[in-house]
This record gives sequence, structure tokens and C-alpha cells, in this order.
Amino acid sequence: MGDNVMEVEHLLEVPLSTALKSATAALQGAGRILSEDPSAESSTSIRGVVGAGFWNMNPAVVTITFESLGPAMTRVRVRGIAKKGRVFKDRAGEEAASRVAELITTETSSMRPD
Repeated sequence: MGDNVMEVEHLLEVPLSTALKSATAALQGAGRILSEDPSAESSTSIRGVVGAGFWNMNPAVVTITFESLGPAMTRVRVRGIAKKGRVFKDRAGEEAASRVAELITTETSSMRPD
């Protein structure tokens, strides 16, 4: 069995701290956080497990990396990886990455001042 992998990249017009809060909330809502790695002031990452695929039965590891591009701009990369199923050819890695990326965008929009 191989892996199903997908990476999604977004540019968010928010500071790194806001993007990190949004992603943490999104990942906690979709699954559970395994680790947080505050590498430097301008970049960091978090990793978690999200159920995906058929009835969310296939666990996918989601890694979210952040890169500050300025005081109000952050690059966010969401990478999902899961083992391919034997019976069901679900695309759990793709599904997890897409879902978490969408949740981050939604969370970020709700945190923006009007």
C-alpha cells in the first residue's frame, strides 16, 4: 500500500500569531494536535491527526507550516498524508488537507476585525 499525499498552500492577510491561532482551532476541531514546533519568530509548524476517508475511519497526519511574509501576511502550507486503503480507494490525505485548509480560512475570516 502506498501513501495518499496532498499539500495546499494559502496566503493569509493576517500576522503569524493570528494564522497560528486559526490553524490550532481548526486542527483541534477536525482532530487532535500531536505536536507544536515553534521553530523561529518567522516560522513554525503544528502536526495533528484527522479522521478522513470512508466514515472518517482512515487516520491522516496533517502538518501545517507557517511562514511570516511581513507584519500582516502569512504563508500557510497544509500537508495531509494517509495510507491508501485496500478495500476503499479513498483519498484520505487529500481530503484531510483540503478540509483543514478550508477550516483555517474560515477560522481566520471569523477572527478578522470588520
